[in-house]
Amino acid sequence: CDFEGNRYEHEVTRKRNGSANACRIARVRSTEQSVAYTVCGTTYRMDVYWMIRRKGGERMKIESSRDIYHNYRILSDGKTPDVHSYTVRMLTENHIPGFLDCHIQEIDSSTRYLYDVTSMQPLEDILESGKITGQFLELLYSSVLAAIGNLEEFLLDENGIQMSPELIFLNAERTRIYFIYYPDEEESFASQMKRLGEMILPHLDYGDKKSVIMGYAFYQKAAEGNISAGEFQKLLEECR
Repeated sequence: CDFEGNRYEHEVTRKRNGSANACRIARVRSTEQSVAYTVCGTTYRMDVYWMIRRKGGERMKIESSRDIYHNYRILSDGKTPDVHSYTVRMLTENHIPGFLDCHIQEIDSSTRYLYDVTSMQPLEDILESGKITGQFLELLYSSVLAAIGNLEEFLLDENGIQMSPELIFLNAERTRIYFIYYPDEEESFASQMKRLGEMILPHLDYGDKKSVIMGYAFYQKAAEGNISAGEFQKLLEECR
């Protein structure tokens, strides 16, 4: 779909119960803000999308989509990944604690990763709406540490953890943090953490001593590229 208000029909393939079934997308309506389309009788709405520049000048497209029951964050980069690879199978066939469940959608020759974010709020919104307390940073850092440990159990590389604020989600009570794992990520985990640290600094609660100490300690370690699981554990112990 483009954003000129035109109407299209596309053939797409959706895997259902292990078999491929052809479905027709009909009644596509688009505006500059969103696109609505119908697949097999179910209407989906795709909101404004934006891009994140990746290593080597490549780009990853991030979209928000919703149907009558669910909201999704969708990642794609125009490539056709090996959906039978170990990493993709581990991600789509298992529930990894601390990570959003993922399934793959194939449309034409494009493969997209869909993550269910129903009733969740992105970290990006929290950064924009107020100051970050030390208590919240402790939750964030401990959640990252737990996520790294959970990936090790599934033999998955930590580089796939997405650390951009628009890809980190909290439950409605803001008591649990969930991450997105993207198998095709080429940027290193250390580089992602440095960018996250830079984004957090302006939003620290400077009236909260713990917030300032944890925020700057994290940024310093991230800027040095010294952000291993062991360093996370040490940071938490020092700041408690």
